[in-house]
Amino acid sequence: MTTTTPQEIVEAVLARSRSTAAVVAVQEESGVNYRWAVSTPTTNGDTRARHVTITALASDGTGWKAGTRSGPVADWPALLAGAEADAESGQPGGEGSELPEPVVRADFDSVPAAPAAAGLPTGLDQAFGTEGREVFGFAEQSVTTSYIGTSNGSRWRAVERSGRFEISAKHVGRTRSAWYGAAGEEVAEIDAAAGLSIIDQGLTAQARRVDLPAQPTKVILTPSAVADLMIVLWWSAVARDAAEGHSPFSGTGPSGTAIGRVLSDRDVTLTSDAHWPDLGCPDLLWTPGSSAAATVFDTGMALRPVDWIDGGRLSALAATRAAAREFGLPAVASPDNLIMTDAAGEGSLADVVARTERALLITSLWYIREVDLQSLLVTGLTRDGTYLVEDGEIVGATGNFRFNDSPIDLLSRIVDAGESVRCLPREWADYFTRTIMPPLVVDAFGLSTESAAV
Repeated sequence: MTTTTPQEIVEAVLARSRSTAAVVAVQEESGVNYRWAVSTPTTNGDTRARHVTITALASDGTGWKAGTRSGPVADWPALLAGAEADAESGQPGGEGSELPEPVVRADFDSVPAAPAAAGLPTGLDQAFGTEGREVFGFAEQSVTTSYIGTSNGSRWRAVERSGRFEISAKHVGRTRSAWYGAAGEEVAEIDAAAGLSIIDQGLTAQARRVDLPAQPTKVILTPSAVADLMIVLWWSAVARDAAEGHSPFSGTGPSGTAIGRVLSDRDVTLTSDAHWPDLGCPDLLWTPGSSAAATVFDTGMALRPVDWIDGGRLSALAATRAAAREFGLPAVASPDNLIMTDAAGEGSLADVVARTERALLITSLWYIREVDLQSLLVTGLTRDGTYLVEDGEIVGATGNFRFNDSPIDLLSRIVDAGESVRCLPREWADYFTRTIMPPLVVDAFGLSTESAAV
């Protein structure tokens, strides 16, 4: 019999599986993208893909092992055989366990979501034909429908939509550069005209150069820059790593973790919530691979809302069910979004700038890398516009800087904040786009050396 629908493929794989347990995910993906360079459209196209990921779980009485293979759906018999062979020959892992109680949802029988709709951000036509600047960038829209089934009876479907827009502009001579990025469920809903206005303001401000030394300095971080730093913190908030003593979140709290530690004297909250308005994502766990934060053995686990930081205190760490049993902590798996709020935050980024006496406005960050895992010290670069603010106004542009700072430590140095808005992280946008963040004013941000980057 020819298997054509995602549901039929799931059932065929599970029917042939001979492992102790199995997880199957069939994903239908579609995408539309547009690209331009030197103020000229270069490429556009749409993509369609259909693939399957098969995980075999094996238990021999000494522990659980897993093997995962992914590829075209037509290759599923070979992928299943490979996954089962990998599971049988592998070593037991610390996160292994029986699958959770099965979850069945009626929409598993529904057809895949409609393909990504062609469209461009509103006002993008204003990017082209302006004398004195060159623009580069892209807009993309994607839709992924996933059908997940397990050998113990789980059947559910998840739909993820994502739109992303990035544009940078160079002044003639390419001695000035500004960037803008935005994310949304539909790329056509993104206001390109507003982004272009921000870019033009930046290029104009860069006409005046202000030379400042690289040293710890009060800065204003845009929501995009805040997102890039908070994602690093979020990815590191893992219970097993903390309980075993090799994490910035190790401490004297529950099971040797820092849960309960005050990270900021401000009423700051860092949250992941699958049902957050306009930032929704799947509310059941499926992952193609295992880590200390999430494992294939927990497929179907509910992704409940979680406050990683609540009122300035660390309040949760990601924990698999196995880690939760081992360390006496709640089992926590993260929804695929991140929201930061400051209860005292008021106004937009422009309002924050207007009430700041003196600081550097950092518009975006780039090339962020970990330096010290124990303190979560990271290094990176400012890019495409760093500006001096004096008496509430941008008075000129500095060069760019390398920085060394900790996303955890800087929480204790927040002195002002704005209201949280949907934003696009720049460094991590290839992996993660669902963020809502406030602009922050941070004391003594660790600018370490000057950078030659424009």
